[in-house]
Amino acid sequence: MNQKNSVPVVGYLSDDHEQRELLYCCLYLLIWGEAANLRFMPECLCYIFHNMAFELNCILDGRESNYIPVYCKKNGFLEEIVKPIYKAVQEEATASKHGRAFHSAWRNYDDMNEFFWSDGCNSLGWPPDSSSHYLATAAASAAQLQSESANQQQQQQQVQGQQPQPQPQPQQQPNHKMIHKVRKTGFVEQRSFINIYRSFDHLWTGLILMLQAMMILAFNGDGIPWHVLYDRDVQGTMLTIFVTWSGLRILQAVLDIITQRGLISAETRLVGVRMLLKLLVACGWTSIFSFLLAQVFIHSFIHSVLNDLCFASSSGSSSACNCLID
Repeated sequence: MNQKNSVPVVGYLSDDHEQRELLYCCLYLLIWGEAANLRFMPECLCYIFHNMAFELNCILDGRESNYIPVYCKKNGFLEEIVKPIYKAVQEEATASKHGRAFHSAWRNYDDMNEFFWSDGCNSLGWPPDSSSHYLATAAASAAQLQSESANQQQQQQQVQGQQPQPQPQPQQQPNHKMIHKVRKTGFVEQRSFINIYRSFDHLWTGLILMLQAMMILAFNGDGIPWHVLYDRDVQGTMLTIFVTWSGLRILQAVLDIITQRGLISAETRLVGVRMLLKLLVACGWTSIFSFLLAQVFIHSFIHSVLNDLCFASSSGSSSACNCLID
């Protein structure tokens, strides 16, 4: 997290380490008891705990004289710490429209909690900044867009010399510096039948390749399958399995892009890069296998044509035919 640990290791503490450990335990239990529904976000509680432990250390060590945290007032912890985050969670739940909205359009508890997995959570500030991208919601973004659009219309009317029309005042929202909010970073559910393949792609790949191999053995020759494998033509045909496998990898990469495109945002550019690289690698394998398989079939076709010419020619000697084949 690029931050100094606010809870020192016991071995480096002074003689009062037992009392301080007790204070840390009490602090966490107090945070958990007053955190309301934020208890479903354990990493968020850890973020709160470490920031409050740092302030506790400042008070105990006397680093700053008369140090008083901002939330040291009546209901200060609930108003300054819990309420801003809980309000964002509540608005995201409202944006879900009881589960009818697209899964990529709103964040659930897991999505809100994943924000604290990386050092990007430090942008939230302490105490939480109401203008942070993390606390921005779809409703606040829409209200800000409406307000900016109304201001632009008024400016255009003033430039043209017209009387500006009164615009309805949007509801007051936090003054977010940027319109976009922190989007999902882990998984985006897409309600589609293609998930039947995408979620079990390894199983489907194995079944399709096995079916292709059995069909090749069944329709090439009348012998026992493991005897047919000694035929060079059957061996060449079996190599098509590699092309099928790489083609299925392309299909899986394309389905990943279709179903998980909602993850791509300014904060998760690497997710989009990973999806693109996955598709390019699959296309590369398909091109390589297709080229090598084409070379095998071309060589096999030329070899069979020369054999037919040699056996069809009654005047040619066997040694000349062997030289021609070579």
